Amino acid sequence: MSAALLICAILVFSLIFWIGLYLISRDPANMRLWAASLGPLCYALGIGCAITNNFIPAMGICLQLCLVLTFLALLWTGLTFYLLPYGRSLRSQTAIANKRALTILAVALPLAMLAIALLLLHPGWLPLMAIQLPGGCILLVAGIALSILDAQEKGEALLPDLFRSFDYSCFTALLFGGQVALIMLLSTGVTAAMLILLMMVIVSSIFVQTFSDHLITFVDKIAFANFPWLQKARAELRTTANTLQRVQELDLDNLDEAEFIRFTRRALSQFGDLARLATNPLTRLSLVETCLLKHGNKDDALERAIELKAILAASIERLKPREQGDFGTSDEWRYYNVLYFPYIAGLKPYSRRAQNVQHDTTAKAALEWFRTYVPERTFYNWQNAATRLIAQDLKARKS
Repeated sequence: MSAALLICAILVFSLIFWIGLYLISRDPANMRLWAASLGPLCYALGIGCAITNNFIPAMGICLQLCLVLTFLALLWTGLTFYLLPYGRSLRSQTAIANKRALTILAVALPLAMLAIALLLLHPGWLPLMAIQLPGGCILLVAGIALSILDAQEKGEALLPDLFRSFDYSCFTALLFGGQVALIMLLSTGVTAAMLILLMMVIVSSIFVQTFSDHLITFVDKIAFANFPWLQKARAELRTTANTLQRVQELDLDNLDEAEFIRFTRRALSQFGDLARLATNPLTRLSLVETCLLKHGNKDDALERAIELKAILAASIERLKPREQGDFGTSDEWRYYNVLYFPYIAGLKPYSRRAQNVQHDTTAKAALEWFRTYVPERTFYNWQNAATRLIAQDLKARKS
């Protein structure tokens, strides 16, 4: 095996592993991103096995084939599941970007399948890694296209965040992996043990960089266990710094109605998560800036998210029938109920998990009403209609 082929294999291994972790890091709570990332991660493991297989023949081809077949299943299931929501949003202003990303995927995925199929039928005279490299490059492009779709669906900027993750990953992998490569070059030579160590160092470096915020938050809880105010302050600074690279500058005054409603719906779903709400384009509303000036608050991402949250809460409150108590079941209450209780009160009417509302009689009554008299499909239809009213209220108040 030539040195050039080995270097290319390690490079593709690193890039595929990075894009898989990057998809997860965009939103660790999003299971679609987890499903989409499993394909690249499994493929990276396949390349790693192919590299070590040249130096430990006892591993055999069976493990490699098992990884490839697993990857095929995960790729198909993950990407199919992930792409389901996007066909409904192609009429928006982001349609061009979405269509380009979908076109890339439509071309890349069959090519990736073809490249993977060749692995199962590869001729003995051709190194396994030589067949893996084109498929790896195609998967890298597909992973970037999925990142574009995710960013557009959330109304976030992609390139600053993508470049930051890529640059930092490259730097940390070169810094620590380069030391192992230098020892191999000057002393031990290319051995199975050193190759495995090199790949483990690369994997660890990329993992630590990609999930640095989560790791720092965990370490802060230990290091500053006796200083909760310091934990909170550092978390806010990290949130502000990370939000800046994801905020997308849009002309909200000329945004079409469908897009404005979509961002409003997303803002409502992010109501309880300031870090996510801070990336919503609606934080750039002139109404938010007016509230910042009125309250004398500083103009940063978190303060904008706090003001947007207050504005949304006020808009929801305007849907509430006046002087009729805190809860009702008549038609005039339905739009208020489907927004207030799930987003502000935090109820999950159709979740199977038990919810602690024993001491809140209003929330308990609302939860019982939702589950008994409001079908889930009707609930979401009412939420969509109520979101349109909130969007109209925001537009009227910003003008």
